[in-house]
Amino acid sequence: MTVELTSKTPLSRVLSVQLPSGHYSVQYDGYGEFFESVLVNGEIVAKQTGWLRMVPRFEFALGPHTGVIRIQTKLWREILGPFFGKLESFSFEVDGQVLYED
Repeated sequence: MTVELTSKTPLSRVLSVQLPSGHYSVQYDGYGEFFESVLVNGEIVAKQTGWLRMVPRFEFALGPHTGVIRIQTKLWREILGPFFGKLESFSFEVDGQVLYED
């Protein structure tokens, strides 16, 4: 299992993920208007609204595997919105194994 970061902005990440079951493009998008989403190969697989806080955890199918994305931000960055927002931490795991962190 290998993961490569292919794109990074303050509130999004795109990962190229190679698993035994195939290749996947996984995107976390924190720029939605009152929602965040995870896309796999361009299709939305998870979409949530955190209301006053950004959603800290997304769980989704990745072929026969379970993917999890965890994020953390500072409250003041969330309040100021996408112009000042920034992920303080981001991690991606497959079947309980962390494959990428920043």
